[in-house]
Formats: sequence, C-alpha cells, structure tokens
Amino acid sequence: MWHRKFGHIGVKGLKCLLTEELVDGFTVDEHSPSFDCNACIQVKQERSPYPKHMLTRSEHPGKLTHTDVWGPARVTTMSGVRYYVSFVNNHTH
Repeated sequence: MWHRKFGHIGVKGLKCLLTEELVDGFTVDEHSPSFDCNACIQVKQERSPYPKHMLTRSEHPGKLTHTDVWGPARVTTMSGVRYYVSFVNNHTH
C-alpha cells in the first residue's frame, strides 16, 4: 500500500522513511511479507536487442520484402514530397 502511495518507492526508501521518521503516521508491520509490484516488474523488463544482420535470407528474389515509411519531413522536396518509403528485398540485399 505505501509502496504505491509514495510513487512506487523501493524497499530501501520505505525503510528510510520509517527509520528517519520523515512521514507522520507512517508505520510498517515488520512481519508483513515482501511485496511484488506488477507495475514495477513490467517497467524493469528489458527487450532483447534486435539482431544487426539477418540470420537467414529468402530463397528467391521477391519472396520477402522489408518496408519502412519515414516522415513527415519538415521541409518538402521540390515536388512537394514529405514522406519516404523504402523497400528492401531480403534475397538480394
């Protein structure tokens, strides 16, 4: 309960608040079990890095094409274009 009320403060921070008597009326049951906060667990998770190179190539040209859209650009081209679309063939790249 206190963990959430104090913005998901850690156990060390809670102990500091208690021992330094920094908050009026703040008490903790010393025998209460430790807590697991799902929000804190999710925030601390890390995503595995995306591989820098493809491990496999498609067998035939055109079988797998990667695409990306970039934009809008702050400055348009002479023909008024503000977006860029790229297509990369997995077999020939």
